[in-house]
Amino acid sequence: MNNGVWRQWPALQDMPATLPAELEYQRGVFGKVHKARSDFRWIARSQGFHRGEELEETLYLGSQDKPCPLAFWRCLKTDYFAGVAYPSRAQDAAQRGGFLEKQIADLGRSGLPAALSALLSLRVVWQWNDSIWWDRQEGGNWSQSDSVLPIAAADCPGLDLEGLEDRLGKAIAEGLAGLMELGKESLAYFYASLLAGETPAILPSTKPLGPEALAALLLPLPRPLADRLSLLGWVPSNLYELKDLGKCWDGAVLSVDQNAPELSAKAKEFQAEAEKLTRALLENRPEDLAPAKPCYQASIAEPGVQNSKPPLDGEESIQAEKTAVSEAILAPRNGAALETTALGEQELEGATKGGPIPSHTKNSFPESTSHSRQCIWSGRYDAVCELDMGVGDTDSLTHLLLEFSRRARRRVLNRDVLSNGLEKNYKLGSEPAKRLAMQIREWISQMENPPELADSAQWAFKLAQLRVVARMLDTPSTPDFTDPEEQRIHRAFAGRDCRRSNNAGWQ
Repeated sequence: MNNGVWRQWPALQDMPATLPAELEYQRGVFGKVHKARSDFRWIARSQGFHRGEELEETLYLGSQDKPCPLAFWRCLKTDYFAGVAYPSRAQDAAQRGGFLEKQIADLGRSGLPAALSALLSLRVVWQWNDSIWWDRQEGGNWSQSDSVLPIAAADCPGLDLEGLEDRLGKAIAEGLAGLMELGKESLAYFYASLLAGETPAILPSTKPLGPEALAALLLPLPRPLADRLSLLGWVPSNLYELKDLGKCWDGAVLSVDQNAPELSAKAKEFQAEAEKLTRALLENRPEDLAPAKPCYQASIAEPGVQNSKPPLDGEESIQAEKTAVSEAILAPRNGAALETTALGEQELEGATKGGPIPSHTKNSFPESTSHSRQCIWSGRYDAVCELDMGVGDTDSLTHLLLEFSRRARRRVLNRDVLSNGLEKNYKLGSEPAKRLAMQIREWISQMENPPELADSAQWAFKLAQLRVVARMLDTPSTPDFTDPEEQRIHRAFAGRDCRRSNNAGWQ
């Protein structure tokens, strides 16, 4: 590949002017310990690897009765994870074997394009094996669920970003060679389903996709889409639920023996665009994919860091958004129309508790009420409002409110999650609470104009919820709301029995 050609791929646009010296990561191992009575668990991890059940629940692979080496790429919230699974040599206490062991690199949030991080990290992770822990397993107290072996910092050396030109060009060339083996029909099928917002988009194959090829699937996609996708390099199972795969993975490689369904009517609408992406990929012609320049960005900016590229203005901005791919990203899932009817009292009460969502808000949450499941689904194919994160530490509540503010598809705050965050981190009316309220109001001032294709009525309802939360945070007593809509929202938020002497604002 000629030097510099790789920079033209849509998924690699808006690279930072200055790259860090290395891409840091943390490392974790998930599987079964040899002869231990415990089930699947985290066996080893580096000091900064804090992901546990939340990550574990997002790695559904089916029955795993066809164990083989496979690569996967996971986007969770705003963090990226490169992983490899391979047959474990462990046998449990009942002498059962044939399990899959997973090793994962937690890349965090670097600000680099996901495609770049995937191309560099997946090929490294692919080389990992159980030697990182196997000879040390006697050092763990496996009767304790929280026992875990340490992984030294020396075993997480970071990925060198110097000399990137040649190394990345080589990785892309290897990835494209792997994709050529699949054929244009399979790739076009995959991209049509993906652009239509169907999950998982199926990529038919006769064997697992190699790490470079898996990463290369991101290259022809607009960066806002590529930056939020999760891809599974192979389904190692005879038994699986396609809908459960779709809850965890945007794309999955399936054996051709397991026939992919015929393209849906929605996917067929994107067949021409999918063929264009496929042709550019197989012919290594990124210049054929003039990338759209949307006014939103998928990743959260680091505190105090300005975006390297300002948003477009006026008519140029509007025209840049109106491409087939952009509409695919921003459209409601499965072609469902967005309703604008205001929520009724009972509907709001149910929605804020994470209960059944009224018909006109079914685009906002998955049916599951668990926080981890919301993380799996939230933010897919939606418009993203670019906000300044502000300065200071970011606890879970701040992150929840920021993500709710940024994403057009998040329309109703989960009352229980909100309440738990307040009880854990903030005393209403305190200085920290007032600072968070000030930050929320700053976000609101940046959100006056909704993202293109976001429903204006739903956006106004989102702003009303944020105003209520800000008022509650900086008011030690019960806030006095004059706006009927805000009164109704406050009643719903405060309905949970969380009366405490120092949180009178909930009473």
